[in-house]
Formats: sequence, C-alpha cells, structure tokens
Amino acid sequence: MAFLDRKYLPYYFIVLAVLAVYLQTLAFGFIQLDDPKHIFENPVMLEPRLAGLWTIWSAPYFGLYIPVTYSFWWLLSWVSHSPVWFHFANILLHLANAILCFRLIVEILKRDFPSSFLFPALAGALFFALHPIQTQAVTWISTTKDLLSGFFSLLALLAWSRQSREEKWQLAGTLAAVFYVFSFLAKPSSALLPALAWLLFPSASKLKVRNRKALGLGFLLV
Repeated sequence: MAFLDRKYLPYYFIVLAVLAVYLQTLAFGFIQLDDPKHIFENPVMLEPRLAGLWTIWSAPYFGLYIPVTYSFWWLLSWVSHSPVWFHFANILLHLANAILCFRLIVEILKRDFPSSFLFPALAGALFFALHPIQTQAVTWISTTKDLLSGFFSLLALLAWSRQSREEKWQLAGTLAAVFYVFSFLAKPSSALLPALAWLLFPSASKLKVRNRKALGLGFLLV
C-alpha cells in the first residue's frame, strides 16, 4: 500500500513524536495571562460575525496589529470557545511546521548530499519539533501568533527555494512574497525573513539581474 512506502516514514516519525509530547495539552485550559483579552473577553471572538473581520483588519487591538492571527482565532470561535479546540489547533499548526521544517532541510541538503540527506533532515525536524523552547508556543493559546508566523515563514522559504532553482521563478517568487506578508501580519517579528531566505539559498543570486531586481523590489514593497 502506498502509505506504507518508506519515503513516508520520516513524516510518520514526526507525527508520532509531536502527538506523543503535545497531545496532553488538550486537557489544558486558558491561561489568565493574555488569553482572556485575546479570546474570551474579546467581543469580536465572543460573537463572531462577518463584521468582526473588518474590525480585525482595520485597526490594532491592545496595541497589536496581527490580523492574520486574530482572523484565525475568529474562525476557531465560530466552532467553539472551548480551550480544547484552540489547543488542538495549536498542535496541528506545530505539526505542520515540523513537517515544513523537514521539507526545508531536505531542500537545503539534497543538492550537496543527494544520497544521505533524509536522516539529517529528520533529525533536524525532530529537534525543531521537540525542543523545549517550543513548549510555550504550543501550550499557550496567546502564542498561536508564533506558530502561524512560523507556518507562513516556512512556506515562504520553501517557495523561495523553488525560485532559486529558476523553476517557474515568477510564480514561486510571488508565492514567497505572499506567504511573507501573511507571516508578517501574524507576527511582525518575521520582518527579517527575506534576509534569512537569501542566506539559506544563496543560489538565488545566480538569477538574471532582471529577475533579482523584480524579486527584491517585491520584498521591499512588502
């Protein structure tokens, strides 16, 4: 059967590792630090309506302009205000990030180590997924913004890695810029992501001057 193919084994390891560590958070509740003002004391979340999206995107809330994160919480609030639902969403986001991290490391390593990149990539992804520094981001609902920002940042880096190989660079570069915007609007600390992209994939500098200028201008405008 296809799902038993060896190429899927790294993904199974990542899923099992993340669930083994973080599935217990489904029994956790809200934390009184920040969770109330963001979720169950936030009028936009208490009665989620379409008008609430305009409120989210039109102005900061408590000094934070993170409309992507608030839109994510708004969607979750449509289903339930139970902390179980929000913790479940955090687990899924962290799991997705760990898988994207694996794919990103594969992209970085497979050119120089075409026959031996899977194990280092898996080790790196598991280190990312299980490092204690991730505990706060996964278990505290208010830090969903970290997970969302990381999710879109990893997507942006993967898209950038595609355009660095000049495979449909226009589409890949556009996707990288779009994902970067979403990452920034989930948490502004991702502002330096373009610099990281150029460091991780220096082969992008081999693009034609016209292509480099177009991509650089796109990130500058963002």
